[in-house]
Amino acid sequence: MTTNIAESLNVMLIDEREYLVESIFNSIDKKFRELFRERHAYILKSMGNQMNVIGDDNQFIVFGAGVIAYVNLLEKSCLYRKYDLIKIPCGHAMTALRSKHDNEYGMSIYEYYLPLYKDEAYLLAYMDSINVVPLESEWCVPEELLNVKILPPLVDNQTWKKKKKTCQRRR
Repeated sequence: MTTNIAESLNVMLIDEREYLVESIFNSIDKKFRELFRERHAYILKSMGNQMNVIGDDNQFIVFGAGVIAYVNLLEKSCLYRKYDLIKIPCGHAMTALRSKHDNEYGMSIYEYYLPLYKDEAYLLAYMDSINVVPLESEWCVPEELLNVKILPPLVDNQTWKKKKKTCQRRR
């Protein structure tokens, strides 16, 4: 699977694209039910797993569910690198935070996020005005560009796309 949701769905439904819309929706429903059933079974299986924490002020060893993770809250890092990459506390880092603040960490978890994810950063990002593209009738195009004819690229459609059989509608 990819990180792009549309690409993931396209790959998942590549065979169903030939069918009627109703069949596609039924297939989507079936596949999502299977995915959610698998996830539900995984969560139920792992609910009994508890993570134990050993550590001092900012460095922790989190172990449980057959894994050991080294978490450093000052460096915003975890052995499994998810916290390192996106700078949002992963499950191991959250367990270390619970251990450090005795389940009363409240708003203090935001100290362990990258400042990019804080409200102030979002407000700064959208503080400047966004320039809207005017209507095509209002464009100021130089005369020499108006007379230029731009042809589309030459593409042989037959080489890259096969024609597939489609299902006939039953009546």
